[in-house]
Amino acid sequence: MKEKEIFKVMQETVFMRNDLFANAMNPAEPRNTSLVRKHYAALRTEIDDAFGKLFEKQSKISDQK
Repeated sequence: MKEKEIFKVMQETVFMRNDLFANAMNPAEPRNTSLVRKHYAALRTEIDDAFGKLFEKQSKISDQK
């Protein structure tokens, strides 16, 4: 049972990684440095939140007996 849950978290991680990579490579206005900075600042926040949630899920799975 744990293996299936871990596999689901791994799949979610891969999908999230692909989305984040696409967002990182495609800022809305690549020539506007101010908007690019804001884009990457928002992306950093999104990454922190997403990985925090993934770590919480993984911790819950690890705590199960």
